[in-house]
Amino acid sequence: MGAAAEVTLTGRVFTAEEAVRLGAVNEVVPDEECLERALELAAQIAAAPASATLETKRRILMDRERQFGDLFAEEARVFRQALLGEDPDSAA
Repeated sequence: MGAAAEVTLTGRVFTAEEAVRLGAVNEVVPDEECLERALELAAQIAAAPASATLETKRRILMDRERQFGDLFAEEARVFRQALLGEDPDSAA
């Protein structure tokens, strides 16, 4: 949370290695190995039963919505107020 707040509030750019350390990405590979690694991951995903992959993806998206849906709505309300001067208590 601290790193996310710092980066979003300051706009600081971080290195690929720092992105791994912060958990923003899973791994970093050299440019020349990027396509090969992406194809490896795609093959691993494709090897799993399609129904299991679809259900897993659906659940990941549902969990994100549950966790972040209210936060996004609150963020939208706050930004409307801050940027557009809208009254937060008025009906949207």
